[in-house]
Amino acid sequence: MLQIVSESPGISMGELSERMYLHISTSTGVIDRLEKKNLLLRKRSHADRRVIRLFITSKGRQTIRRIPMGMLGLLTREIEELRDSDIHVIWTGLNRLLKLLQLKKSHTDG
Repeated sequence: MLQIVSESPGISMGELSERMYLHISTSTGVIDRLEKKNLLLRKRSHADRRVIRLFITSKGRQTIRRIPMGMLGLLTREIEELRDSDIHVIWTGLNRLLKLLQLKKSHTDG
């Protein structure tokens, strides 16, 4: 999240959630913790008071420099470049895999 906010200052919470493929409530919890650690700032939009914009703090920038982006960050960037149809194929495959894993787990639990 810090990386995305640093690359897109003023990103809304909704936009950030979409880019990370997370539900807004999940993002809000993470943003709460990052804000408590003084890594992010929330500011209400002047144009629309319902919209909250996110900004990285200097402490957040220092944190990003210390922590390598890793494969997840690279994967996220690559996914952003995919067409919607390709994302749908991946999503369908992952859902099928999860169902298979859940089925296997239920057989081993019983």
